Amino acid sequence: MSEIQELKSHIKKLESVFTAALEELEIIEDVDYNILSADERFEFNQIKKIKDRLWTLHHILEYVNMSVTAEGILFKNEAGRYALDEYTYFTCGSDIEVLIKDADGENYWVKTRVEHDGEDYYLVNFPQLSMLGLYVRKRGSMTPT
Repeated sequence: MSEIQELKSHIKKLESVFTAALEELEIIEDVDYNILSADERFEFNQIKKIKDRLWTLHHILEYVNMSVTAEGILFKNEAGRYALDEYTYFTCGSDIEVLIKDADGENYWVKTRVEHDGEDYYLVNFPQLSMLGLYVRKRGSMTPT
């Protein structure tokens, strides 16, 4: 087993812990914030931050456990959207992974999101990078456990 696969195996075990914790923290919705003291409001806000961060971790875990469903070079389809094929295209809010070269010329994958600026689609955090011709991939369904 590769080191990355071993790490993913350990992280997968945490997923059930995060899910259980999030279920337990659902009671936060029943708290009447208006009747809390200043100290209780502070503690409530800290607990809410914990819950929000657990949700973020939970979603990252879900994402890395998804399979890559499409991969290839982006082109602009007839509808003006960037696509990999006739069924796989990207619009505002779409998650996308882009193969980028670092300063040493080494390739690595970056997860980002597609948005539109009123004229064309762009990659969040890479607005000057033309999407046309980029090598990208998309994740979809969960991998079997």
